Amino acid sequence: MAMSPVARGSTVEAVVDRIQAEVSGGAWRVGERIPGELDLAARLGVSRPAVREAIRALAHVGVLEVRR
Repeated sequence: MAMSPVARGSTVEAVVDRIQAEVSGGAWRVGERIPGELDLAARLGVSRPAVREAIRALAHVGVLEVRR
């Protein structure tokens, strides 16, 4: 899966939008693990904390489920 870097502006919002688009577009099946924070950060050209915050926001609204 090829993801391009996000545009400048609100980085967290851009990451949220990109991950949500990938999820709704079927890039990952329900229950499937998404790439890790470091991998997503590298693919999107953003910092790991921005990815972490985006994942937290998506988990809060029920798009993702965080498991340890």
